[in-house]
Amino acid sequence: SYPSKLAAHRLTHSGVRPHPCPHCPKAFGHRSKLAAHLWTHAPARPYPCPDCSKSFCYPSKLAAHRHTHHATDARPYPCPHCPKAFSFPSKLAAHRLCHDPPTAPGSQATARHRCASCSQAFGQRRLLLLHQRSHHQAEGQGERE
Repeated sequence: SYPSKLAAHRLTHSGVRPHPCPHCPKAFGHRSKLAAHLWTHAPARPYPCPDCSKSFCYPSKLAAHRHTHHATDARPYPCPHCPKAFSFPSKLAAHRLCHDPPTAPGSQATARHRCASCSQAFGQRRLLLLHQRSHHQAEGQGERE
């Protein structure tokens, strides 16, 4: 609706960030974004969490923190295998790959994330790496004893 708004919008596509933070390497395309960021460097965080020791510079950040970390009704999809719970069924489905990796023949996740030592399959590569570390630790302890 205004030429200035179009020019500001074009900055988002150009990647130009003419407003650098004086305290860290970050830079911003809009002065208002820099102004909001500068609060993260302020020593005062006037919005403490009543449930833990964290505090925040914005009430919206406190609200997001409480929703994510302290609201029990915000995670109505519990994992049947562990104490974790999730906000969305899709997040639970992704998490369940940790416990129930796909076993269909030719499945990419099974083929790509299988332990060479014991053939156990994992839905996520990082879980395979954690599993392999535990294998090596257990093998190393057995050799020392």
